[in-house]
Amino acid sequence: MKLHQLLSRLHQLLSRLHQLLSHLRQLLNRLHQLLTLLVLLLMLQNNAMNK
Repeated sequence: MKLHQLLSRLHQLLSRLHQLLSHLRQLLNRLHQLLTLLVLLLMLQNNAMNK
């Protein structure tokens, strides 16, 4: 295989990896938002029960 072919294949792999990572980051952000909401709700519920 020529060097050029190797480089283009590597480039494809890297861009695919980059896409996957950005998707993963979006998922993690959403998960973090959900967890934050959940914690807030639990705190509110706890507060209401303590009164």
